[in-house]
Amino acid sequence: MPTLSSVVFLPWYEQEDYTRLRQMKGGDHLPPDYNDWRTQAAAHAIRLLETGSSAQIVRLNIEGYFAWLEQLCLADTTRARQLYLAHVSSEAGCDARDMYWPEWPMKPIAAT
Repeated sequence: MPTLSSVVFLPWYEQEDYTRLRQMKGGDHLPPDYNDWRTQAAAHAIRLLETGSSAQIVRLNIEGYFAWLEQLCLADTTRARQLYLAHVSSEAGCDARDMYWPEWPMKPIAAT
């Protein structure tokens, strides 16, 4: 059984949050178009599944994420987003037994 540390946390964004992330320092590595990002994120998720990886899709709470970055003096990076999602998932009591891959289209769970 995978442990929480072996699960890949995939951030999922609402369109308005995606725009804000793109405007942050470091956000320029994201595709300019939200729909392009969704297509790429879905392809990445499928590749993870095909390789047998465990994954958890979590909708990023942008305000909570920004506060968390500020509290820890971190920059916005892909790794920081994954760490934040692992943090909120563990605080919510998730463990590997709770992790599943939703049917496509992906229906993200909300991170608080």
